[in-house]
Amino acid sequence: MCGTWTTVATPNYYHISGTATYLPNNQTILVVAGYNTITQAQNTAEFYNPTTNTWTITPLLASGHAQAVGGLLSDNVTVIVAGGNSGGSNLKNVDLYNSVSNTWSATTVMTSVRNLAAGLLLPNGLFLMTGGQIGTGASVATCELYNHTSATWTATGSMTYTRSQHVITLLDGGLEVFVTGGQSTTPNDSYGDIYNVRIFLSEAKGDSYSAVRVWQIVANAPIRRFSRGPGLPPMAR
Repeated sequence: MCGTWTTVATPNYYHISGTATYLPNNQTILVVAGYNTITQAQNTAEFYNPTTNTWTITPLLASGHAQAVGGLLSDNVTVIVAGGNSGGSNLKNVDLYNSVSNTWSATTVMTSVRNLAAGLLLPNGLFLMTGGQIGTGASVATCELYNHTSATWTATGSMTYTRSQHVITLLDGGLEVFVTGGQSTTPNDSYGDIYNVRIFLSEAKGDSYSAVRVWQIVANAPIRRFSRGPGLPPMAR
């Protein structure tokens, strides 16, 4: 029945501050890692089948993650899990799940550690990671792009303000990325940034990164907000 909540089967593991990603090829939801105690990040994962109301355990990840970013990549098969925290240390580790072969593998690490970051898939197939906390716990404004074909990370334009635990989504049919809120080392964490990707999406094909990327400030929200919630990007988190 629409408009109601229903209790479903209990997962096999705790997933405090884990990630959840919808898998369109088998219409299940992959739930990954997270804490099972205050500081112990798991390398476990399982997927939920809403048709059968069952959980199925996957093989283990290469590394534990909590407070990471998860999302579906452009092949609609591979899930990326990037950064986060494990044992009190912020991470730049990245793991990939292949939902066809049911396997996990480590891929190239990010250029920077990122805990409590935000990321999404751009319409051109690159995965954008924004902000997060570095090893000292300070929020950063830096951003980078993951190319799944070449398994490479490339730095891109930084946001106007440092941010972690912020919200991210696509606007204007995917031509712009919007971020807002979060925690910041500057006092303006209620402001929103827009990442204009018009030039980038029209020029960056394959391994080309020659286009200009620009972040600009938009009006600040009336209330400061932090602690991530889901935005509306397709195939992300």
